[in-house]
Amino acid sequence: MISNALNTQMSFAKDQLYNHGQQNKTESLQDKLRSGDVIEAEKAAKEFEAMYLSKMFSHMFKHIKTDGYFGGGNQEEMFRSFMVDEYAKLTVESGGIGLSDSITREILSMQEKLSN
Repeated sequence: MISNALNTQMSFAKDQLYNHGQQNKTESLQDKLRSGDVIEAEKAAKEFEAMYLSKMFSHMFKHIKTDGYFGGGNQEEMFRSFMVDEYAKLTVESGGIGLSDSITREILSMQEKLSN
């Protein structure tokens, strides 16, 4: 009878240690996700939002003529894509349209699912 109680207590103690170890692993994974992975996910999301906005802006500028008094002619037409890319980057840096926040959350959610 004493040995049964002792075995039960030992089994319970092992379970507690195992569960505590699993909890520590989960916490350390979450800490890693919060540190470097969050920064990388935010960076990737902002780059994607900038690319998306660049495509949108390029359609907006598509029908604007580059000739006239204040137009740059052929040179402006050649370098317009660079200007549009910079407009998109500046838009994202100043808050964007909220696309990068959703993408960051989704990236981190997918990483968390993969780590479990």
